Amino acid sequence: SNDDVKNTINTDLLENHPSANQNFAVKSIPILNFLKTNKGEELEVSKDVIETANVYVPPSIINPIAYQIRGTGYGKPYRNGYVVVCEFKGEPISGEDVLIFCKDGTIYAGEFLYQQDILISINSIDGEKDEILKENIERISPVKLFISQSQINK
Repeated sequence: SNDDVKNTINTDLLENHPSANQNFAVKSIPILNFLKTNKGEELEVSKDVIETANVYVPPSIINPIAYQIRGTGYGKPYRNGYVVVCEFKGEPISGEDVLIFCKDGTIYAGEFLYQQDILISINSIDGEKDEILKENIERISPVKLFISQSQINK
């Protein structure tokens, strides 16, 4: 009968709908880190032990970590209140923004340009071209998402 056909189609649609598939499930992650970006000062990360807010991230970001920007002097998306979501550790691709954490505590942020045998080159958010020796790098966190304040879940 016609009803059977309808039911079959609906079931198929349901099974193929993204919400029915865990691979498409959106994750919520806490914002526990603040990236201090004051012009003329070194970038610095501070932790907030009191979880204040969450952001939603797509499942394609394997090991996401969120940093909320605190500071003045830079334009979007490195403006006060914005959130950057990174892969905790990953290989950046050319043109992608990155946060680079060095063993001595120095942090660089900007557009990844290229890497050579011994160094990585980025267009820094302060407008400089920075070349960072790989041996000094603790981890590279490719930026996967910029989130405006309206998308933060308090």
